[in-house]
Amino acid sequence: MQHKLSLVHSFWFWFFGAIALYTTYDYFKHLAYPDSIFLEHAYQWLAFTIASMLTMCLIMFGIHRFLQKWTYTRHFMFDGIGVAIAMIVHITLTGPLWDRLIWTASDLNFFFRWQPLLILLGAFYGIRTLFYFLIQRKHITEPLSH
Repeated sequence: MQHKLSLVHSFWFWFFGAIALYTTYDYFKHLAYPDSIFLEHAYQWLAFTIASMLTMCLIMFGIHRFLQKWTYTRHFMFDGIGVAIAMIVHITLTGPLWDRLIWTASDLNFFFRWQPLLILLGAFYGIRTLFYFLIQRKHITEPLSH
């Protein structure tokens, strides 16, 4: 039997909320730069920011759900795999794609480096583990049904 989590007990609800808050902060931070090209093209920057955030969130959650359905189990390791793949895909594929299609004001730089990815994954798993033990553990007790 599969337990249904309420929205406030869902890690993804809080995680995507945090991503949306950080993305909003980052959007306005770029607009505030002195002589900001981002301010001159605020709507393009907004479209790029939204497209990037949505594709990353869809990839993260999609990978998580795929692994969950494929293995018939819940495991928060799947969340981190989704985050890592989403970041790699964004830096190598979707970020440059949105740059070419939406952000025409200048060329944005996308460079993949392992060290920041590993640091972010370490922080992610620390937060994810804390969330699991504080909120979610008592709400997930059984494997998913076939």
